[in-house]
Amino acid sequence: MNAARRLLYVCAQPCPAGLESLLRQRHWDVVPARSLKAARHELKRQRYLVALLTLDSIPRELVPDFEACREACDDCEWVGVLPPGALDVAALRELVVRHFFDHHTHPADPQFLCQSLGHAFGRALLRAMPAHGATTEDLGLVGRSAALTQLRRQLRKAAAAEPPVLVEGESGTGKDLVARALHACSARRDGPLVVLDGAVLQEQPHDIFESAAGGTLVLDHVAEMPLDWQARLLRFMAEQTVLRAKLGRDDLRDVRIVALSEGPLAEAVAAQRFRQDLSFRLDVVPLHVPPLRERKEDIPALVHHFHAQGVRQCASGARGFSREAMAALMQHSWPGNVRELQNRVHRAVLLAERRIAGPADLGLQASAPQPPDSLEAMRIQAERDAIATSLDRASHNISLAARELGVSRMTMYRLMAKHRIAPRTLEKS
Repeated sequence: MNAARRLLYVCAQPCPAGLESLLRQRHWDVVPARSLKAARHELKRQRYLVALLTLDSIPRELVPDFEACREACDDCEWVGVLPPGALDVAALRELVVRHFFDHHTHPADPQFLCQSLGHAFGRALLRAMPAHGATTEDLGLVGRSAALTQLRRQLRKAAAAEPPVLVEGESGTGKDLVARALHACSARRDGPLVVLDGAVLQEQPHDIFESAAGGTLVLDHVAEMPLDWQARLLRFMAEQTVLRAKLGRDDLRDVRIVALSEGPLAEAVAAQRFRQDLSFRLDVVPLHVPPLRERKEDIPALVHHFHAQGVRQCASGARGFSREAMAALMQHSWPGNVRELQNRVHRAVLLAERRIAGPADLGLQASAPQPPDSLEAMRIQAERDAIATSLDRASHNISLAARELGVSRMTMYRLMAKHRIAPRTLEKS
């Protein structure tokens, strides 16, 4: 994973020559960003596992700008170099505790700083590289509903091919995760993954196509792409070439296009905001990401997944959710889809005053009492939930999950068959 060895260096000043030389000796590719806003833009374009933030003073907008960076790339590990006395500021101290792998005080020793960056890279790499190779589940597509199972099956087939992919779905459903899973599960996984917001285009087309050569170019909000860009993209897709003015010739570029759209692209075509001929080229392999309201059976697994994320960022947060909280989650309509669920769970982990979060901690009303299930039905559901949770914790390693539950491997297989929980290896067939 050579591309993951990039270091995003966030500082208003250039990287000191001595530190940059030492980083390059240790095989870091240093990419500068003069501000957190610039860092956010870069994190949306490419994936980084490690970022180094160096502050000479404390910017007024530090917290919101940094949180925007975390939203752009949640799995990046941050190391900070801070001015003396910076941790006396409560907001900054809380930021470091929640989000930073390590921190140093000016003047930072370059050798120690490189060690911190190496350890941060090791931790991020372990999290980014599953034990048995990349899978769609490891990349955030969590759940066992029929709709999500079908999406994963289609995604794996699409990842094995090369044609353009059009990913449609409501805001917050996880279209970006589908795009990243397509790249990570494909033969292009070691190439660049470049994400471009079609609604905010500043780069020149040839620069974008060149930076994505050998990898995947993700076009977010593709329906909002300006018409002149649509013409350039159409030409590139038709010929897989980019006009290079300096060389006076066409230079072949091997790029796979993945387009993301919140609404049906046909609607933008009908409104004459999008070229029909380009829509035909993009819509070769269509993937639809279902809204959360159509796969509510995935909510418990998603809550467990987002809770684990939140706990990594806030060691003192809630350690679980009450039955009333889970009932409120299941009855909510989820207009913001999976992103809304993630935000509510993270907020509960951060702000809950008790170890078990309730509906109010999620910003939800307690649901109306439901008729009690029979004792046998409750026992069966509890058994199934325990098995599913143990499998999630063990990354579907059946031996580890069986050991956690205190049963034999054969008993674990029998219980999985009883509750129709398929081993992950079967789902891949």
